Amino acid sequence: MGWENCGTMEKNRMYVLINAKRRLKMNEIISLEVENLCKCFSFWDFEFNMEKRKRIENDIISGKRRMYVFEYAGKYIAGVCISTHNQDTCCISYLAVEENYQNKGIGTALIKFACDYAKDLNFKKVLLEVDYGNLLFSHGTAYDIEF
Repeated sequence: MGWENCGTMEKNRMYVLINAKRRLKMNEIISLEVENLCKCFSFWDFEFNMEKRKRIENDIISGKRRMYVFEYAGKYIAGVCISTHNQDTCCISYLAVEENYQNKGIGTALIKFACDYAKDLNFKKVLLEVDYGNLLFSHGTAYDIEF
């Protein structure tokens, strides 16, 4: 897959090693604080959609959503949202990688991180939500990953 877990998750941080052939080395997946949401506009479309941005901010503050970002060279270049769908299922959404960093295993690392997070919280399934028009998942549906 091009990455491996370099230790356990500690204080909402997970260290990820990206394959050296892909030119990225040690990086961090960290919990996103609401005041840093503006650092994510290179890959999330919240900048000009104030209704969506306010909803995300409120969900982060209330704990309804847990947002994580992939940090490289002091810059947030990718992110993912993890939320509870129901008692047995957590939901992955808002998976995005800045265009210049795509196809380097970062999206895969974020999905692996989210699945590990779900397992640690004893969820039995992970639901992956994708938008209509997404090139990879063109049907605009959700996919279940069962443990």
